[in-house]
Amino acid sequence: MTSPDHTSPGDTKQGFSHPGLVILLGMILTGFVIVAVIIQFLPMSGLQDAIGGYAPLDLTPEEQQWIEEHPEVWVCPDQNYPPFEQITKSEDYQGISADLLREVAKSTGLHIRVSHENNWDNCIEKIKDGSADILGAVYISSLRDEYLIYSEPYYHSLLPIITRSNTRTDMTLDQLSGKRVASVGNFTTTLLLREQYPDITVIEVPDIKTGLRKVSLGTADAYFGDMAASTYYVESEGISNLHVAGTYQPQNADDFSYAFGVRKDSPELVGIINKGLRAIPSAKRDEIFRKWISPTMTRPPISPVLVMSVIGIVAILLLVTGMAMLWNRTLTRVVKEKTADLARELAEHKKTSDSLLITRFTVDHSHAMFLWVDNTGTIRDFNETLCKETGYSPQELFHKPLDVLDARLTGQALNELVTRVRNEGRIRLETDLTIRDGTTIPVEIVLWYFTYEGTEWFCAEMQNITERKEQECSIRENEEKYRDLFQNVNDAIVLFTFDEHLLPGRIIEVNGVASIMTGYSYKELCQMQYDSLGETTLPMMTDPDHHGFSTRLFRFEWALHTATGTTIPVEINLHVFERGGAFFGLSVIRDMTERYQFEVEREAAITQIQRNMAELSLLNDAIRNPLSVILGVAEIHTNEETTVIEDQVRKIDGMINQLDRRWMESEKILNFLKKHYGMVISLDEQNRDQNR
Repeated sequence: MTSPDHTSPGDTKQGFSHPGLVILLGMILTGFVIVAVIIQFLPMSGLQDAIGGYAPLDLTPEEQQWIEEHPEVWVCPDQNYPPFEQITKSEDYQGISADLLREVAKSTGLHIRVSHENNWDNCIEKIKDGSADILGAVYISSLRDEYLIYSEPYYHSLLPIITRSNTRTDMTLDQLSGKRVASVGNFTTTLLLREQYPDITVIEVPDIKTGLRKVSLGTADAYFGDMAASTYYVESEGISNLHVAGTYQPQNADDFSYAFGVRKDSPELVGIINKGLRAIPSAKRDEIFRKWISPTMTRPPISPVLVMSVIGIVAILLLVTGMAMLWNRTLTRVVKEKTADLARELAEHKKTSDSLLITRFTVDHSHAMFLWVDNTGTIRDFNETLCKETGYSPQELFHKPLDVLDARLTGQALNELVTRVRNEGRIRLETDLTIRDGTTIPVEIVLWYFTYEGTEWFCAEMQNITERKEQECSIRENEEKYRDLFQNVNDAIVLFTFDEHLLPGRIIEVNGVASIMTGYSYKELCQMQYDSLGETTLPMMTDPDHHGFSTRLFRFEWALHTATGTTIPVEINLHVFERGGAFFGLSVIRDMTERYQFEVEREAAITQIQRNMAELSLLNDAIRNPLSVILGVAEIHTNEETTVIEDQVRKIDGMINQLDRRWMESEKILNFLKKHYGMVISLDEQNRDQNR
């Protein structure tokens, strides 16, 4: 808006004249006056003046005796009901009721103790069973007359019907029939709704904040409770889309005013508290209420006479002139604001809806099966994967008992599982799931527990582990197969580690043959160093490249120590391998004692054969020479016997020739043995030895 002195030609239609400015100021002033009149003459939903009529404290003898007989008086507050009462994180009792009780205790001599309970329902039970004496902030109502009596009221408040900002503002409880109304469980407002308005769907919530959020997010149509506490949470939580759509007017003016609730069997305590309240100075009471309740909820001290005078002067100007000038502009602004609010609301709803749809789509298309069950073992929801894996249709699972999927989860077994999840919060287990065709599939389940809107829920994430079970079975079979092979092989097998310097370290596994070969037990071997089994360092350790293990396979002969102190010649095949950054050695040890003994015996036999053949060669020559002499003599002395002698000599010579042929064949065999078995003694050498 520009002033007349600075209005440009193009802005003439938009500027205000001096009379218009005056009218605008009058409108603003009259608006404040009208608001003051409404606040003055309509019933207040906030704080009214503290109750007057205070008098000096004058306790009766009966009241004084009651105080002496009750050295401690227990108050049980709602832990989360500001501004009237609350328990802070530091365990302090604070709020209007707390401050008033402290003042009462100062003037009466009561020693008040605070009982810390998790919820309001527990406080009601403690009043009923006599373990608590006072409820700090309760409505005066006949609904609790069976176990409570009340002090004089210390705060008057209307009960608002709080809805979203886009609803009407003249609503009553009767008009909420069929609607969802949130109210804190076991509060007087909840009892009132259930007894006098049965057509309303009551949503019990654990606290005021939860109820207001449900209305803000659209999961409840209205919240019914106290104005001061509701205003506290609306301001502290920054909830901007709620307003008071109506109020509840009790028939009795004192009904639903705040007072201290006292056990019905303690009327003396009520009298003491009433006198203590009256004894609180007005200034102190005002200080307490100003401390906890926003000034916007108190009645402004405007005189009705002054208000009416101002209205008489300004109202005609406002109604006749001002409304005509600003109507269009106000209407336009309101439409824009409502449109913007609606757009924000729609965007908020769309965002929430999209998020829920994405979450549900993700869960339905997960490889895991998801199942939600209530505390009675009834299936309440599940994802599509569960139907695909089990073959059940949604209709066959929805609202069915859990034993449809596992017949063992009934009765005591189900109760034990529920108790375990409650105690641990989250557990993991394996079981068999019964599918539609009657067979079972093994599953691994992660089961956890949570509460929502006062109801216990259990969520199970299940994985089909059929393939894993088959693999585990195959692994077990292979392990058994290789362990049998490991234990039943004829050679000793030793598995050992290498230390940080890549030197042989501790033995970690051996087979039975190793214990038999060394004479040590399995336990003794697994406590020994590998190189302690031999007399010398392993040959591979002398290799300059062994630290890099450029070669991973080694074969060498070694002398093995036994438990009896003897040594066994062995041949070792060693395989070095790496796992997880560490080196290990797998050695196969073969006892060479029998082979070495066989080689010695073989060499002795070959040597003996050589000697025998050499002697046979000499024997041939020794026989032929005498035969030649005999044949020569027979030819010289020819007679009848000569023919016989010659025949016998020729037979002997044939036999010697046959021995020569056999000797030649034996020489070929000896050459073969010499070539393949390292024979070093020749026939010529043997002949030379014999000739000597």
